[in-house]
Amino acid sequence: MSPIVACSAQTSGQSDRMGSDSRRLSVGDRIRIAWRVVVPAALGGSVAPSRRFFPLLVNANAARKANEFLEGIQKRYPGPTLLGWPVSRWWLILDRDSIEDVLGSEKNFADPWIKTRPLSRFTPRGVIISSGDDWRARRSLNERALGFGSLAHPDSRSFQQIVSAEVDRLVGQRSPCELKWRDFEDLAARISQQMIFGVGRFDSDLDARMRRLVRWSNRGVRSWWDFMKVRRRIARHLDQAQQHASHPDLVCRYAGQIQNPTPSQNEDALSQIMFWLFVLRDAIELHAARTLALIAVHEPVQERLRQELTGYTGGHGGAWPFLQACIKEQLRLWTAVPLLLRRAVDNFTLRNGTQILRGDVVLMHAGFYHRDGQFLKTADRFSPEDRLQSDCPSASSVSNSDPPLFVFSQGRQSCAGQFLAMFVIEAVLRCLLAETRNLKLVAPALATGAVPTSFNHFEVHLADV
Repeated sequence: MSPIVACSAQTSGQSDRMGSDSRRLSVGDRIRIAWRVVVPAALGGSVAPSRRFFPLLVNANAARKANEFLEGIQKRYPGPTLLGWPVSRWWLILDRDSIEDVLGSEKNFADPWIKTRPLSRFTPRGVIISSGDDWRARRSLNERALGFGSLAHPDSRSFQQIVSAEVDRLVGQRSPCELKWRDFEDLAARISQQMIFGVGRFDSDLDARMRRLVRWSNRGVRSWWDFMKVRRRIARHLDQAQQHASHPDLVCRYAGQIQNPTPSQNEDALSQIMFWLFVLRDAIELHAARTLALIAVHEPVQERLRQELTGYTGGHGGAWPFLQACIKEQLRLWTAVPLLLRRAVDNFTLRNGTQILRGDVVLMHAGFYHRDGQFLKTADRFSPEDRLQSDCPSASSVSNSDPPLFVFSQGRQSCAGQFLAMFVIEAVLRCLLAETRNLKLVAPALATGAVPTSFNHFEVHLADV
């Protein structure tokens, strides 16, 4: 999921309200940011990668050109830089310290209108676009349902069985095994729906409608017929869960937290479950496919993983630390949400003296930071060994490393489902590796040296040789 961002002309009277280390971009640089960053983000997909335009942007090296341009911006304008906007001020932040300051502050929320518009087309009351008391209530329910804080979700045993059964269904009868994008799509849809609604519950029509909803949401438009159909089907599952809230699935776990739900709480639940349908499926198909592609072209990495496989005992959370490092490296190299957006709800100051005022919008380019050689010595290489060494063994957060990564954002508004996502991605990869002997990437071409800034996962083709 990649939020769209936008820039415009600077209004008079706003330029004086900046910290001493900040700079205001020139008109020419604002135009170039629009061309290099804003337009590709919009075309590539504001919610999920566009099947039509994303491959074109990969072929045009749009992400690499954007990073090269932002590197120049960073040199010419040290510290946070002020973008223009006719109503509120917009800040562009590229450096680690300032990103940490913004994400660590409680005086902002991740709900600027440029983000809420596309996402609200299918999750109008989701925690991801909420603020204030609504955010606090929805966040608490999400954290408990999704098992925030631990890779061992309360229903992890059931989820592991779902993954194992679906991977076996997909590749168990194939000899030799071949995996293409459509296989990852089907696998992710089946696993995610069963995790949400219960073992054996999969509705292909529901999946098709959700995919259409997301495609239209990329354009800021709601597909009303699909929206109402999906909502009704989720409502039926929620009604059943409220009567029998003891099954090992996410809907039952969510429903079990609310006694005698109000109409407002039911609306929150419907909206949030709709978001789970999208984001859980998206996490599985996208990150499993891309991580396997990197593993397949790095033979020493694959060999080490298979050695780790032979010692696997079936435990949860941490049994495969090297595999977790591979997933994190893929998330760093091809950051799923490269642009992080925040809206200030009160004044606060960054450590370099920059003043962020109430109403300001802050854009942090995590995708650029994750490839910044100033902070990461292996910025453009797939190096799970370095990631394994830099991760703190005692840390509970999957994004807590030195230097830090922002693949799931950070702080109180970090992704509530990050631990569950890591668990299920790892489970899928573990099962796929167990079912294969020696994976090779047939397409698209991927070098073993400097990893390209973007990768066309829609063309992925893996073969077991």
